[in-house]
Amino acid sequence: MLGLPIEPSRPARPSRPANVCARSISLRGLYYRILAFLSPMALFLKLLAGALLLVSAMLSARQGWAMLHGQPPALELLQRLGVSRPGQVALGAVVLLGAVLTLLPATFWVGGYASAACILLILSLQLTHRNLPGAVGELPFLLLALVVLYLGHPLARH
Repeated sequence: MLGLPIEPSRPARPSRPANVCARSISLRGLYYRILAFLSPMALFLKLLAGALLLVSAMLSARQGWAMLHGQPPALELLQRLGVSRPGQVALGAVVLLGAVLTLLPATFWVGGYASAACILLILSLQLTHRNLPGAVGELPFLLLALVVLYLGHPLARH
């Protein structure tokens, strides 16, 4: 006709919606692949955090109740460390309150730090009275409180 070369026909591209580009499809797919990979690990960490939180809260509540009511093992320990009876009641109340507060997502950090601070206080009193075996006995409880704080509350939205 006019001497213009005729181009061979190209295969048609699959049609996409106008607002989606090829890169976002691949990033979205990558996001879902990563999410699927991390999902079992995230679930495991939430379950671990929940189990450790319950163990820590039960141990703190039991110790706080014993301090509050002056049961013999707690009473003997705190009297050896030079804590008076009103101090024992106050420390028991703070430990018990910390145990309750750690169970609630909104007050988790306050309760966790209160529990860790009480354990650290008892540990420092043990070291002040040069009771090294007693101080070493408090270390696992301090580490448990710190691990629970590190993992966070399992029901909190981050």
